[in-house]
Amino acid sequence: MVSRKWLVLCVLLGCGAICGTGAAYAMNVEITNFRGAWVPTAAYGAGAVITYNGASYISLAGNNVNHVPGASPASWAILDAPGAPGPAGPQGLPGPAGSAGTNGANGTSVTSQVIPVGDVNCPNGGAALTSSNGTTYVCNGSLPPVEAWNVVGAPGQPPYSSWTGTYPRQPQWGSYRSAAFYKDPLGTIHLGGLAFFNGILACTGKAAGDPMSSGAVFTLPPGYVPDVAEDFPCLIGNADLLGGSDIQAKRCEISATGDVTVPAFGVCAVSTSNSSALGQNWVLMLDGINFRAGPACSPGTVAACTGRVVGDACSFTAQNVANAGICNLCAGTQTLACQ
Repeated sequence: MVSRKWLVLCVLLGCGAICGTGAAYAMNVEITNFRGAWVPTAAYGAGAVITYNGASYISLAGNNVNHVPGASPASWAILDAPGAPGPAGPQGLPGPAGSAGTNGANGTSVTSQVIPVGDVNCPNGGAALTSSNGTTYVCNGSLPPVEAWNVVGAPGQPPYSSWTGTYPRQPQWGSYRSAAFYKDPLGTIHLGGLAFFNGILACTGKAAGDPMSSGAVFTLPPGYVPDVAEDFPCLIGNADLLGGSDIQAKRCEISATGDVTVPAFGVCAVSTSNSSALGQNWVLMLDGINFRAGPACSPGTVAACTGRVVGDACSFTAQNVANAGICNLCAGTQTLACQ
């Protein structure tokens, strides 16, 4: 004899023609088979057991199709509800170490060479990094040292014309710098110091009121001249009057060829320090004259000397200003340019 399991279900029917005010009754539903997870399109007979959302249900009727368990009490009855979540399990053991990765590509060999100040690639010095990919220059940002004063009349420096850098008659002037110049790392030319002119000699054979020309004080070398003629205020006075009672402002000019002059120098007059002399000894103060150096070999100045030789007269125009000069070699080059 085959034993059977029976499920006794107590179903509370709502008010209606069957029960009147409602009554409880029991029905016997035999568990027939286990069908696994519920499938909406499958047909389930009475007693079929399925799972749905973690719970087990038994079909209460035959031809049970597309009735959602938990939402269809006339078609399904719950057998067991899902329990509460259990505690977290212990941490698992570490996994085995992974396999070694592939080797990276070989690096590029680089050699370094120190570059001195003045190099064309790094004017302020630096380093050259050379590899199979070429050379990379890493240049210093600091400026090179400022050059020393170039004293006019010193060996290797521009000479005076009709001026001098000393005045022995008044030794007190010896504590001051003679006329000099230098270029700073930013390309600015600075003038300073004193120059002296013998106006008594310049007025020899002339009468009071005759114009007096002092000529160029000195001529700046290529690379130390402006690109056009420039005027600056300067001071001039009687070199025999140390108190400076007759110091006056004058106009100093620096031409595009480098000539430093005092154009409106004055006229021959009786000296304020010697009434028996026509003219006087002058002192010129150049301190405070600064200007930006023009290109030593600009295309215009080079073109002006095409087909010419050193010493030939030439002229060029810069910023709509006509300039006359002499063909000469640009500083540190074999290029001829009008200066």
